[in-house]
Amino acid sequence: PDGKLHQTAAGQAREKISREKQNSRRSHCLTAALLERNLCRTRKALIGLGRRQHRVIRISPVIPKTVYTRSGESDKPDIPRYPAKMEALTLKICIDPGHSGKIEPGACAGGVTEAAINLEIAKITGRMLEKFGHKVLLTRTGEVDNNWLTWRCEAAWAFDADIFVSIHCNACEDESAKGTEVFYFPGSETGHALASCIQSEVVALCRTVDRKVKTNNEWTVLTETAMPAVLVELAFITNEAERAKLTSGMGQRQFAEGIVKGINRFADGGPLFGKVMESPALYSVRSA
Repeated sequence: PDGKLHQTAAGQAREKISREKQNSRRSHCLTAALLERNLCRTRKALIGLGRRQHRVIRISPVIPKTVYTRSGESDKPDIPRYPAKMEALTLKICIDPGHSGKIEPGACAGGVTEAAINLEIAKITGRMLEKFGHKVLLTRTGEVDNNWLTWRCEAAWAFDADIFVSIHCNACEDESAKGTEVFYFPGSETGHALASCIQSEVVALCRTVDRKVKTNNEWTVLTETAMPAVLVELAFITNEAERAKLTSGMGQRQFAEGIVKGINRFADGGPLFGKVMESPALYSVRSA
């Protein structure tokens, strides 16, 4: 009997140990499942946080290890940071509202003058550029009493401008003509880059016809400036639909924003584009 009792006790002990092992395994599996579920929730929360705060967050397959922030800020100094993006240059920009006013109003159609439209869009453009930290000079802030062009180039020189942007409206006898085009001096690589940036942004934002960038070696504002210079023909004042856009407050803001986006895109190229003077210079400031 003692032997049977011993065997029974031993069997019960083995069963108890087996049950404990099973329970332990179940507990371990349950714990692992809970951890995995919590990890998934944590990963989703972190990804959602990244989207809300415009952060780039990288999660490892097991646990979140590395957090990269666009701003370079982090709660823990030992967490690796995302390499800072090269900051765009702040430029000295000469904005030239084309034509003069009563003496030389430019193209006229539908009771409005090109000179007046150019001035309004130039003022809006200047204010927008200043908000991005650029220094801006407008060659005119109202009507002027002459239709000479060389003084506009002299103003850009005296301002030590990095780029020169002349704002215009196009015109054509064919009232169906429409679209945007930007001119630069032939052979100017930085002028071409600036023209391409402005052209693409204005066309995309204002949904105008893309008439492409073009060269011109006759216009004074392109031939007598030593910095990258462009002449922007925003749209056709002789086209009824485009004239409505050129004269409306919203349309003028869109054109200005397109120019600003193009300039900022150009400046974002860093030293490759910014602070570049064309060589050889074709013009020099007159002595007083």
